[in-house]
Amino acid sequence: ALELHREAQVIDLHADTLELVRLGYDLEREPSSMLIAGHLHGHIDLPRLRKGGVTAQLFGVVIPPWSSQKSAREKVRTQSALLDEICAASEGGLRRCSTAEEIRRATDEGSIAAMIGVEGSYGLTDDMVSIDVLVAAGARYHGPAHIFDSRDVKTSWRHQGGSITDRARDY
Repeated sequence: ALELHREAQVIDLHADTLELVRLGYDLEREPSSMLIAGHLHGHIDLPRLRKGGVTAQLFGVVIPPWSSQKSAREKVRTQSALLDEICAASEGGLRRCSTAEEIRRATDEGSIAAMIGVEGSYGLTDDMVSIDVLVAAGARYHGPAHIFDSRDVKTSWRHQGGSITDRARDY
């Protein structure tokens, strides 16, 4: 199993760490103490990604349900730019990727691939400009809801058997 893991492309599809980096979390080093950084210890960092054999990390941009269109778009832009800054500062440790081929190349060259996704459609619906913002930011996925219901989908958090809304079915 360990040999298979070492040979595989191991992709972690979810980390909310960008929000913490914005607040001062150091992605370059593993927290040294649960007492000092216990609330951060469960988040990812480059040393533990390497130890775990993770070859690609997808960073989520969480859009809160109260977001306006302007604030949602700005959060996507700023966190995408932050990921670019982190990749540049990592001196090849983390490389921004958009395709499977780029991920393979990054892995072959010793980098961990970094991608971005958006959690929650709050403030990002009803116009093509928001889609253009997601594409320009390099978003690789967009989940229409995150914890709370959106106009497009219901979550399972409050609703037994949450489902896609009639609005989303019309697409």
